[in-house]
Amino acid sequence: MIRVYLTFPLRERAMASEDGFVLSTGVLLYLATGMVLGVALHVIGQRWFSTAPLPRRLVLASIAGVLLWLIGYYAILSRPQPLLFGGDWIVREIPPLVAATTYFVFTWSLTLLAFLGRFEPPELGSKARAVGSS
Repeated sequence: MIRVYLTFPLRERAMASEDGFVLSTGVLLYLATGMVLGVALHVIGQRWFSTAPLPRRLVLASIAGVLLWLIGYYAILSRPQPLLFGGDWIVREIPPLVAATTYFVFTWSLTLLAFLGRFEPPELGSKARAVGSS
């Protein structure tokens, strides 16, 4: 799947490449994209939905997954690639259900693991208050 997504910048050369560096670069790009989207979704989820019950947050994560899939798969990947590079490798090689499932796994993972990224500032002890009040 990483190799297929690399066809966006590398065209059909990505499919034929046996170079480990190319595949490693693709994995890094895939992870970097996930980190950028993950930070944005985490901030949105924690700001507006952190007190919502888990079933509600999972429904919202599913909606976000569908929106990301529609935007990512159809608006960003499948439409511009034929126009810019003359091929539709992503749409041909990755079935829509597989692509949608990756987005659902991503958004549900963010939702279920959001507690790991929650920041709660520590309370100041009596010693820290005494220093600050002088």
